[in-house]
Amino acid sequence: AIEDWGAYYVRLMTSDCCIQGNRSAPALRLTSSRVLCQRECIRPVSGEPTLDIIPVEKEVLEIPKEMTSWIDGHLGLVEDIGASCELAVSSVVKRADGLRSVVLVGSVTFSSRGGGASRAARLLDIHLQRARELRDLQSTASRLQSELNARKHAVSNTVTESFVSDLAFLGWVVGPRGQRIARTERQRRVTVRVDGDTGMVEISGSSAPAVAGARTDLECFRTEVPLDTALADSALGHDREYLDELRTSYETHLRTLHYSREQACVEIEGNNHAMVPCLNAIEKRIASCRAADSEAGPKGSAIEGKSKGKGKSKGSRRLGRKGEGKAKGGHA
Repeated sequence: AIEDWGAYYVRLMTSDCCIQGNRSAPALRLTSSRVLCQRECIRPVSGEPTLDIIPVEKEVLEIPKEMTSWIDGHLGLVEDIGASCELAVSSVVKRADGLRSVVLVGSVTFSSRGGGASRAARLLDIHLQRARELRDLQSTASRLQSELNARKHAVSNTVTESFVSDLAFLGWVVGPRGQRIARTERQRRVTVRVDGDTGMVEISGSSAPAVAGARTDLECFRTEVPLDTALADSALGHDREYLDELRTSYETHLRTLHYSREQACVEIEGNNHAMVPCLNAIEKRIASCRAADSEAGPKGSAIEGKSKGKGKSKGSRRLGRKGEGKAKGGHA
């Protein structure tokens, strides 16, 4: 300082920012210059030492829209992460579009010691992932609970019937490749379960008439209609044409329909859609043939009696004439 002139030499220390790698961070670069100024233009400054300018790093974490409410309720978590990583700034910024961003600013020096903004960003991202997984699990649990409640309500209104089928009929009940059961389920809107070991058939549905109709479609019975061999041709036809007509009419509901000469009966196997009409038709046919035979029997006997009576009268007449002749001869 040149006090005699009433002026001082002042050395000015300035700093600017330089680029290091791919990251923009301030680095100290001092420049000095000397100026001559009057004493009145100099103001006192702090006697504290100047701060060291250190490089810093900044991380900005974008929060998804579905996690906005979560980050708003966990501001304390962001502050705790910032404190543990020794950050200068750790805050949640509300953007103009309504979304959220987390700004993290810290020293590069702390990053080498396990702190820094990059580590804080990784920790916060882990918390976000766990929160997203938990939210998805809660959503799945809520959906499954709703489905369970709906099924409970459906089960409470479900009508169930079951019957035990003869294992010999079980293949007919199921049908080729399950076609009979599939058709019944589709037409009746029911669910059919079959136990192949025990022959148990369970039918469940929301309507009692539908379940009863499905049981009628699937439950198979067997019955026999006694029929003498002598009457079989007249009742069923020489080639059993009448049975062929019944098979054609009730093809989907019949399992077996044939005449057994050894057993002297008509065997019928099928569900009630075919069993009842076939049984009634065959019995009616047999009764009609028997009635026709019974009517033909008395007429034949009456005719035979008349013919025998006529023969006797002629004989008696002939005998009478011969006797008369003898008497005349004797008298003569």
